[in-house]
Amino acid sequence: MAIFKIVPAETTPVKGSTWLRLLDFIEQPLFLWSAATVAGLVAYFVYPYVLLVCGVCVLLAFHRARVVKGEKAWVQVASYLMLFVVTTSGLFGVGHLIKKRVPQLATLSDIRELLELMMGRPSPQARDVQHSAPTPAAPKPRVTVPMPPKIQVTFTSSRVFEAKPSRKTRIASEINRMYEYLQTVGFNPTTAVPPVGTIALKPRPTNACGGVIRHTCPGTIEEQSIQIIDPDIDRPQCIRKLYSMYAFGTLFGTTCSSESWIENTSDIFATYFSASFDGKPVPPHRDWNDALWEVRNKYGKHVVDTALLFMFNEGEKSGVGASWQRTSGDRTFNDFFSNRFRYALFLSDSDFRKDILGILTILEQHKLIESSH
Repeated sequence: MAIFKIVPAETTPVKGSTWLRLLDFIEQPLFLWSAATVAGLVAYFVYPYVLLVCGVCVLLAFHRARVVKGEKAWVQVASYLMLFVVTTSGLFGVGHLIKKRVPQLATLSDIRELLELMMGRPSPQARDVQHSAPTPAAPKPRVTVPMPPKIQVTFTSSRVFEAKPSRKTRIASEINRMYEYLQTVGFNPTTAVPPVGTIALKPRPTNACGGVIRHTCPGTIEEQSIQIIDPDIDRPQCIRKLYSMYAFGTLFGTTCSSESWIENTSDIFATYFSASFDGKPVPPHRDWNDALWEVRNKYGKHVVDTALLFMFNEGEKSGVGASWQRTSGDRTFNDFFSNRFRYALFLSDSDFRKDILGILTILEQHKLIESSH
């Protein structure tokens, strides 16, 4: 009788067999189902891009089924890529649709509270109510009431306003903005403004702003008017420029004055500060306008603003310092203005003194003062 003895064959480890067994484990349906479920929950409640894990799980299932095994390499690669794109796109689309259509799904906090209630434990909110002292009633929210505009602008009848009534609101807003800006610089313009209207004139050359300020001397403010030319009605910078002309006219007292040098000074102030509001020069470009703007660009807005404010305040002091009264040294208007501007630069702020030589050089280049060489 022959006896056969079965001897187990020696198994030689195959290179990479551990990784293959690990891949077989990952591709098990139970593992893929668990991973996909966890990924779906995390994607909904925490981070939606975890849905990519679900797409990978589908690829692993596709690989385990050996759907494209034996096909050419490019067919396999294309199949996996197409399946991944279609699967992940569909998952993201479904997730977005669920969140959009069913926003009342329970959150993690809701689920935790529900489990605690089922287990007979109070929720964190209930524990806080039981152990904490009653909290005082929340203060009522403060309601900020917008301040009424400082300047109440009235308007005369105009077909331009009738065609677009919103222009009145915008014009009133620009006038108030310019008024508030002049106040921040240090001026105190009047809040009384004559009625605003329009006048049918052609555009000014070189894109300059145009308008007319009518005065009746003597007369009430109702007998005066600020008239904007039709082409400038929708140009905010021109609205501010025209108001600045009126504001500085009242500050310098040129409304019913025949002092041409004071009127010129008022115009320079109005042109500079309306341009300073916008941060860019406003036409027309004239000698003092261009020179002040060059000083502003090189030495800063604060230098010119402070010097002109000091110059104005000193000018209002009759007979003291650099008042508006002419002196023997004021042979021309440039002498008149430059003497007071230099005086203001020297006294308004000691920090400006280091820049005076450079500023005087700019004035010389614009031929506003005589060369010191």
